[in-house]
Amino acid sequence: RLFGGRRDFSSCLENMFRVSLHQAPDKKRFSHLIFTLSRGLAGRLYFLLHHLYILINIKRLSPTNKQHFDIMLQGFWDWSINPKSDVELKDRYFVGLPASLKNMGYSVGYWAVLSHQNEVWQRGRSLRGVLQESLKYPEVVLIDRYLNFSDVFRVALNPRYFILWFIFSFTGKYAALFTRDGLNFYPLFKNQLLGSFISNSIPYCELITIATKRMCCSLKPEFILTFLEFFLSSRPVYAGAKQANPAVTVYTSQHAAHCSDKTF
Repeated sequence: RLFGGRRDFSSCLENMFRVSLHQAPDKKRFSHLIFTLSRGLAGRLYFLLHHLYILINIKRLSPTNKQHFDIMLQGFWDWSINPKSDVELKDRYFVGLPASLKNMGYSVGYWAVLSHQNEVWQRGRSLRGVLQESLKYPEVVLIDRYLNFSDVFRVALNPRYFILWFIFSFTGKYAALFTRDGLNFYPLFKNQLLGSFISNSIPYCELITIATKRMCCSLKPEFILTFLEFFLSSRPVYAGAKQANPAVTVYTSQHAAHCSDKTF
């Protein structure tokens, strides 16, 4: 007997047990679905408008020199890298590594994703001011510069991945992915999966892949170093870099709360 709780839990157990559910009728199941769809679509619409606004402001910036860098480090402007002085950057993760590499004779740059509202202290500033500040540091390459308006529209309005997932979700192979030891865990994940396929997660990764590929084709770095190993922020970087040049070497450092190699 299962008292209270969401209907999803009883659905998970029904393959293995005879479940007797004791709770008031769930009249909100349909409303939960509508909420998930609405939130996902709203997130994708915000993604479209937000990135168009960013591109409008980036296109107004003066062009940068297409300088070659031997090594490019992952950065987020301006929370993981930000100004320490008018000529020096503070790197929150790699700390003194860029200076050490330069002393060894390597040219070092940052492929930087614009991330100007990630933390509380960043909010309330003008986007134009944040972008202008980046121009003081020629080693900072905003990969958003390698995107076009058509890229944003194409990834934001592309339903392909949702359609593929929707079709695949009716197959036996899909159901088997969520079955472990006779328990069907799919009811616990279905709303989250639905929201993920219609929200802005996939379009964001596609934009990073496109921008990274073009940046690598233009600047031709020999090495790329990231600090978010298998996070979604890094996976499209690996894809874009390899699409541009299969020979490029990509390294990542461990990003963890406590480890012997911790750099932050």
